[in-house]
Order: sequence, then C-alpha cells, then structure tokens
Amino acid sequence: MIDKSLEMSYVQNNEKLRTSMEEGRPKALEDQKNPLIRAGGAVAGFCGALFGYAFLAAVFFLFIMAMGGQMNYLQVLSAVIYAAFPVSVIRFILNSILLFLKDPSDIHPVRGQSTLIQDNLNFLVSPADHPVIFSILGVLGVLWFYWVWLNAIGIKDAGEKVSGSMAWTVALGVYVMLILLVGISGFLFGNFIS
Repeated sequence: MIDKSLEMSYVQNNEKLRTSMEEGRPKALEDQKNPLIRAGGAVAGFCGALFGYAFLAAVFFLFIMAMGGQMNYLQVLSAVIYAAFPVSVIRFILNSILLFLKDPSDIHPVRGQSTLIQDNLNFLVSPADHPVIFSILGVLGVLWFYWVWLNAIGIKDAGEKVSGSMAWTVALGVYVMLILLVGISGFLFGNFIS
C-alpha cells in the first residue's frame, strides 16, 4: 500500500511526505503483524459502522417526520440495517472473489479499500481529470440502486403511517442528498481521489 501511495501525484510532488512515508514503512509492517492492533481495527470498524447506521437512521427519521410519517427511531434503525445487510453480504462475497482474481498491483490503494466491485459508472471518466463527476458516478451503481429499493421497502413495512410513495420519496431524498455530499467531497478532495 505504501508503494502504491508513493505513486500518487500529490505524494510525488512532496519530498517531505515521501520521506516520512518511507520512514514509516517498518512501523507499518510491524503494526500489520500485531494481532492486538488488527483486533482493535476490527472493533473500531464495527463501532464506526454502528455509529454510521445510527446517524443514517437519524437522517431517515428526520425525512420521515418532515413528510408527516409516523415511525419511531428504532423502527427506522431496523429499516436502515435491513437495507444495509444484504448489500453488505453481496459486496463481501463479490469482493472476496475479486480479491483472488485480480492482480494485487492493479488494486488502487485508496479506492480499493472500500470495494473492488465495478458496478457503477465511474469507469467512464478519469478521476484525475474530473474528480467530481467520477465521485458522483461512483454512487450510480447496481448495488446502490438495490440499497435505495431496500430502504424504501423497509421504511414502508416498518412504519405505521408510511405509504409506499412516502417511503420512496424519503429513500430517494436521502440518496440524492448522499449524491450531493459525494460530489462536494469530490470537489474538496479531488487530488486525493486521483
């Protein structure tokens, strides 16, 4: 990962950053072999996902309340987890298969951390030339659409006074908000993506 990171343009132009990355290589290798640090990373990832789902459920809850629906927070949280679980399982299985099929040198050190699956449209543009468009097209994919569909179904079925059209409006509203946030992050951190 350090070798791939050294190939990035913003690292190549910064001698101080390249030197500090090279000096940190032995420590990084030692950390990857330490079982306590790896277990701590797994626990931190689980806690991060838990807080992420809790925050996402709060956003859905606010959208539902703004539209006049009736749900409590735990119902919304269960709908959010209901939507995330199958997508996560599919993503894990496909990533595991691709991990064995892909050449390790072809895996990007930053983009390859989240997923190896190419089910979105960001292959149409170069991240160096158009980081905002690249980021937005990365959220337009099959698994993302499946996630929106599962959110709409979960909200409709878990809510008491939530119609199908309200559930779809909420799910699509959160999805559009997510697209805008991804576009803004692509604008702010374009050099990091490329």
